[in-house]
Amino acid sequence: MTHDEEPLTRLLQRLPQAEVDEVRASRVQARCRKALARRVNPLVAPRPRRARRLESFCVVSLCVAYLITVIQQALQ
Repeated sequence: MTHDEEPLTRLLQRLPQAEVDEVRASRVQARCRKALARRVNPLVAPRPRRARRLESFCVVSLCVAYLITVIQQALQ
């Protein structure tokens, strides 16, 4: 520890310990569990995965079509 950090460390040690708010902690925990359950449950949100796959397929298809067109134009 350097000489400059010692006064700061002493000031930080004087701070009181943080207290846990049980009501708030339980609300946050419930929200987190609910969000995680939505991610894990396959019956809740199967469409976004399919939509992403379809979107990715469309983007790749357009890129391939563009590349083929560019190659055709270059060969002419």
